[in-house]
Amino acid sequence: MDLITSSPPAKAHSDTVPLAHIGAYVRLVRPANLVTAAADVIAGYLVAGGGSDALGWLIGASVCLYAGGVVLNDYFDRDLDSVERPERPLPQGLVSARAAAVLGVLLLSSGVAAAFYASTITGVIAVCIAMAVLLYDAVAKEQSIGPVVMGTCRALNLLMGLTVAPALLGHTWLWMLLPLAYIGGLTLLSRDEVFGGSRTGSAAMLGVLSFVVVGITVMQGVSVERWLRVFPFIALLLLKVVPPLWRAYRRPEAIQIRAAVHAGVVSLIVLDAAIAAGSAGVVFGAAIVSLSVVAMELGRIFPVT
Repeated sequence: MDLITSSPPAKAHSDTVPLAHIGAYVRLVRPANLVTAAADVIAGYLVAGGGSDALGWLIGASVCLYAGGVVLNDYFDRDLDSVERPERPLPQGLVSARAAAVLGVLLLSSGVAAAFYASTITGVIAVCIAMAVLLYDAVAKEQSIGPVVMGTCRALNLLMGLTVAPALLGHTWLWMLLPLAYIGGLTLLSRDEVFGGSRTGSAAMLGVLSFVVVGITVMQGVSVERWLRVFPFIALLLLKVVPPLWRAYRRPEAIQIRAAVHAGVVSLIVLDAAIAAGSAGVVFGAAIVSLSVVAMELGRIFPVT
């Protein structure tokens, strides 16, 4: 009787474990964040005028590089996460450290390869992104330079899209400064999302957000038409990011800071839309914003940090 009654639970366990492992690998690559990575490179592509058949390779490169970066982030953080983030796949034992390392390297390599398919200059930038990713994950994360390195990864991601018009890079590269500052500020803020902290991170991010809004406006030149194109997206960005950020400033507790970081990461898509709208128009900006719906829904299911 004992053998008979114990058989069904054993079978159920064998059926559910593979599904748990598949879900763990999905969680490991942060699906919501991958959408934001694609939005970066699409924005750069549109600012450069588009018209190239390389967009698919650019998106593939961007997504693979980002996914590889977050997987390796968890690999290098596995000991710390066993204390601070025990819900992550590696501390739970759902993904082995070796498997995570191999997956991360394969994703980075695939991203670089896809970028070289787009163009040589794009491939070189992808190599720089991969190097910056490894630098951040393995060394710079806890250093004062960490937010700058992470911001640089995002800036170079936008630059990959801009490479479809190499002749314009002398002028368009300035757009890189916006995601560099924005993600640098968010990275600094995220350092307090586990245990809470002071108001310094949220205050810095509010300052960064002001810089980004001014930067987008200035980059439109004296064209009133371009200002009108970007205004709805700037307003949406502020509407989505400022309230949770202000709450984090008033009450710098872990739960408030996590909410502000989550809103900031997902709203990067709105920033990309604002960057693209001035050059490509409101319709293309709205198309990028529509990706935020996908990112938000994925963000409800999977963590973004």
